Amino acid sequence: MPGRWSWGRHGRAVRWLVGTVVIVAGIAALAALPAGSKGLRQSVDRPAPPKPTAVSAFPRQGDLTVAGRAGDTLVGLTIRPGLPGRNHVVAYVGPDPPPAAQTWLSTGSGDSALAPCGASCRSGVLSLRGGEQLVLRVGGKHGGSVRLPVPALPAPDANGLVQRATRAMAALQRYRVDEMFSGIHSSYAFATPHRMWLRTWLSGRPRDTLWLGSSVYTRSDPSGDWSAPRPTDPVPVPYVAWQPFAPFVDASTVGTATLGRVPVSLVSFFGGHGDDPEPVWFTLWVDRTTDRVLRSQMWAPGHFMDDRYYAFDQPVDLPRPPRG
Repeated sequence: MPGRWSWGRHGRAVRWLVGTVVIVAGIAALAALPAGSKGLRQSVDRPAPPKPTAVSAFPRQGDLTVAGRAGDTLVGLTIRPGLPGRNHVVAYVGPDPPPAAQTWLSTGSGDSALAPCGASCRSGVLSLRGGEQLVLRVGGKHGGSVRLPVPALPAPDANGLVQRATRAMAALQRYRVDEMFSGIHSSYAFATPHRMWLRTWLSGRPRDTLWLGSSVYTRSDPSGDWSAPRPTDPVPVPYVAWQPFAPFVDASTVGTATLGRVPVSLVSFFGGHGDDPEPVWFTLWVDRTTDRVLRSQMWAPGHFMDDRYYAFDQPVDLPRPPRG
């Protein structure tokens, strides 16, 4: 698989993100991801598939939208109008499930089969009060179930909170991230202006990548020798996965919780735009005191990323650059 990938109009940032995995994880790690997102397919000269005339599976301004993972299937659930009473629910289910695979939605009083409204679209009608626990089950080989809690309705608007959280992260000089990317565990250490140390575990073996300005070094074992430097684009620091997808659609506060004893607000939003949007959702855990993001989840077809942020502006002990 070539290392040059694009994600619609957000290609540059996501090429860097996916490129880090390509360098350290090798071709096989990403080749196993299912197709279904424009961000995880090659840019080739081929006709675009015809656009469906059915109902859109994506949220529009004013909706409430949340996402999760049912087996290996992305589920993006949109509730319209997101008020107590009768609501139209639309689920994006991707990659496209087999035609015979059914999708069920349960509120605890029984299952309701959602009707097809397109290749990756399922829809139905629910009466909601707010506070329910919805369970969506997707049939088929890659299906499964996912629990999607409904917040108090109407859910508070969170556009201002997401903007403050993004600014708070952009002000950081140093921080660390632990990440699970579609089953691959990685640990990052970031420091301005363009320094990053990445350790990725593949089959239980750690591998290191070190970015220092416009040079990148790799080693297949922490006790081994570093490779000779290779030229590269400088790593953007700070970098957060959701920022390239702004402006966000339907950012809503969908709950509160504690994370490591820190009170947080849970925020959900959609990152796609235009007539043919990218199927990408985000969930953020935002510190209610500092507005910093302590955890983020990215939901896209075959691309499930869970990041935990910590050690804000604490000293980062990067490996010493190889001499030579």
